[in-house]
Formats: sequence, C-alpha cells, structure tokens
Amino acid sequence: MNILESFLYDPIMDWRIKSKRRQQEDEKLKPQIVMNAIRRKVRGILEIGELPVSVSGQVDAVIQQATSTENLAQMYIGWMPFL
Repeated sequence: MNILESFLYDPIMDWRIKSKRRQQEDEKLKPQIVMNAIRRKVRGILEIGELPVSVSGQVDAVIQQATSTENLAQMYIGWMPFL
C-alpha cells in the first residue's frame, strides 16, 4: 500500500480530468476511491459494509468473477482466446 500511495502524490501522475466527455468515467477513477477499493480487497472485504472473508472465500470469489459469462463477454476480442 505504501508503494501505491506514493503514486497519489507523484507530480508526474496526472489525475486531473482531461475532457468533459470522460467526466463521469473519471469520477470512478479518482485516486482516493481507487486506493480505498484496493485497501478493501487486500483486507478481504468483497463488498462495502461486509465482513472480511477467509482466503478460500477470496479465491472462490476470484474464480467466480473469472468464469462469469458477463465478464467473459466484455473481453477484448483482439486477445483471441479461441485460437
């Protein structure tokens, strides 16, 4: 987390919103929001307000996300997993 937090204060990183069109997308990518999401995942909290789950519970959740048809449908076609 210390390494990731250094990116928040790095003057080279540009976290400012560049265009009005992307304003709604960028609202979700504000640095503190991203850091809080990472912090929750490291602690094992899958959803906001839930209790932490065990390591095996985290593994099950990751496997479920990786095999979700909704997530697989959104994959980049250029990856061509079918070849």
